Amino acid sequence: MSATGALTLTTDAAPAEVPPEVPPELGHAVHELVTRQIDIDQFVDRFLVARVYALCPVRPGLFVMSRPGNVPIVPVWSTIRALGHVMGGFGWLAWTGAELVAQLPDGVGFLIDDGLPCSIAIPPSVLPKHR
Repeated sequence: MSATGALTLTTDAAPAEVPPEVPPELGHAVHELVTRQIDIDQFVDRFLVARVYALCPVRPGLFVMSRPGNVPIVPVWSTIRALGHVMGGFGWLAWTGAELVAQLPDGVGFLIDDGLPCSIAIPPSVLPKHR
């Protein structure tokens, strides 16, 4: 069997849309921060573009936890698996870190992977330069 010519296929259909890029999850950056491979500013830069998971509040806005003697925080998880491990069947939302920071009230920080061995607190003092 031999081919003697080239075959060109064409279609009248519109080109397929390219799906939007899925933001990376934060799990690797959490590991790198805990093992001191990156500093807090590098971590926050990665947090801003990563997909993170938060509890779905009853009312619009963010679920903010008050802690006696500490600044209030918004608990978020680096993976959906981490959130499910800690919170079970509660409703959740996925956002990028930047989307969360844009909604964050003044004086509120983040607690990443609460309930897991390597939770990370991002204090509000680190966030103003990233808003």
